[in-house]
Amino acid sequence: MTFGSVLNEGLTVTVSVATTAGIGLGIWANVQLGRREKRRNFAEVHRDLTTGEVADARDVIGTVLYSPGAKGPRQLEVINAYFKLIWAVQRAMNALRVYNVSRETGRDIGSSREFWSWNYRELVENIGKIHWRYRDEYGISDDDAWMELVASVRQYDRVLAEAWLEPGLEARGES
Repeated sequence: MTFGSVLNEGLTVTVSVATTAGIGLGIWANVQLGRREKRRNFAEVHRDLTTGEVADARDVIGTVLYSPGAKGPRQLEVINAYFKLIWAVQRAMNALRVYNVSRETGRDIGSSREFWSWNYRELVENIGKIHWRYRDEYGISDDDAWMELVASVRQYDRVLAEAWLEPGLEARGES
């Protein structure tokens, strides 16, 4: 074995190790960037559920549900708020779907579920209460939106869907 062939083999091994390390570093960086992007997107979902027009809609619905003696909002306000909340939940569901997060699969990005789950649960519960208790009173025509909401929430959390969105809520003493 000549000095040149040993040098050539050593160079080949060095290039192979460097290439493998580079690929590994690239994969690691991609995973880290993906996690950061997921966190940023879940932070945006949280912001959407707690600020702006969704917060305003939550106030309207909250007044109807939790301040029955107060001068309540008008019919059109309630209907608009109701649909804004449904659309906010659907946007949240899209984020969960994109990242394949669900309570059933346990797939999550650390604490993302806990990060905004109280707000999410509260929205779903209040939408269910308005639908079951006040739909007729306020003249809410929501068949398509309601069916889509129930299907979307069921994908993420069957327990929540069954507790607040499935028929029979009033029979369970929740009305």
